[in-house]
Amino acid sequence: MSTLPTEEDPRLTPVLTEDRVCTGVTTLRDRIFLSYPSADRPGVQVAEALPDGRRDPYPNAAWNRAGQGPDGAFVNVNGLRAGPDGRLWIIDAGAPQLGARQVPGGARLIVVDPDGDRVHRVYHLDAAVHPTSHVDDVRFHDGVGYLTDAGAPGLIVLDLDSGQVRRVLDGHPSTVGGPLVADGRPLRDPPPQVQQVQHRHGYGISVEQPRADR
Repeated sequence: MSTLPTEEDPRLTPVLTEDRVCTGVTTLRDRIFLSYPSADRPGVQVAEALPDGRRDPYPNAAWNRAGQGPDGAFVNVNGLRAGPDGRLWIIDAGAPQLGARQVPGGARLIVVDPDGDRVHRVYHLDAAVHPTSHVDDVRFHDGVGYLTDAGAPGLIVLDLDSGQVRRVLDGHPSTVGGPLVADGRPLRDPPPQVQQVQHRHGYGISVEQPRADR
């Protein structure tokens, strides 16, 4: 079983304290944005961390409504990124949880402009997901977004200009992950579901800039 550190490192400065599981932290224009996967309990999925300690639903309360369809509301936010355009890019996995079926129209990249805090554009990913997909993360390079799928192994390639999407490396060994393990034991689906071992596939992604000496 893993153990926690017993001493504080003086080089580390606490910035935020959370009482919920948080899977995304992004700073943008001196503002801090957080995403919550609702793994511990239902609640706001995206919030701005305000200087006075409050958490303000972002971009507004309507997008954070629980139990709503994907029309103007999040299904399951898995993370967020500061995009190359200076806007906030929010990753909606499209499924209520890992292992659940996709909600039609739920898998999206939602772009919010911090100037005015309005949704600038929504990229729909339906054409590139499987029923068991769980869109997980995104990176950008030369006008293209690359997204991982933690539910169905493969990568989603998004043209940021046209919005067209395609799927590559579908089921390829490079994108297939193993079972989720905690404290040496495989994680299984909770009752009343069939007690299957949970798997997580492409979890993170990075884009490496080519070096001049290559």
